[in-house]
Amino acid sequence: MEATAATDFVCYAGTSEMILWVKEFQLGGALRDGHQNLLSQRVPSQWGPVHLFDLCLTFGLFDTAWAMAEGGVEGCRLEVYHLNRQFNRQNSYRFRGTWQTCAGECCYGFPDGIWMDDWDANLADAADAARRTASQPLARTLLEAFRTSAGLPFAISEEAMAHLLDIAVLIGDKEAAMSCAERSRLRPLRR
Repeated sequence: MEATAATDFVCYAGTSEMILWVKEFQLGGALRDGHQNLLSQRVPSQWGPVHLFDLCLTFGLFDTAWAMAEGGVEGCRLEVYHLNRQFNRQNSYRFRGTWQTCAGECCYGFPDGIWMDDWDANLADAADAARRTASQPLARTLLEAFRTSAGLPFAISEEAMAHLLDIAVLIGDKEAAMSCAERSRLRPLRR
């Protein structure tokens, strides 16, 4: 059966708009057959209208998402929530009753920066959380692409790029960090 609507590529829970899964095999067939316009449409979901690329990343179908982008499907864009960023909040100052700062640990604002969610975590905890994120398939593939200066077939939001830069810096990946820094207008900010 050939798909005639973008909704044919997802499995819904009954009559609701709750998406349970993406039909990867059918999506791949449509991509192979040149139905990029059909694949670029948004489908209704529990999160509102969403792109099939977004759903592939949400459900862990990274190779399919990558193939969609390489195949010319419009609207493929990586957002920060796709990274499934891990944070370590053990030593966060924010949640200890009153607001506290540490002597000698100053933070400076930059005009083109974005505060990381764990901006107040100590360096060891932030690096440990970044290593956990970097070990996930999507982040690992993205950092490898930046490390080797390979081009990416999809757009990356400025916030996602800043998070990738933060991860690369925290794990000590010099090549990926330099490549991300060249492409990122925003800088990751932390204490």
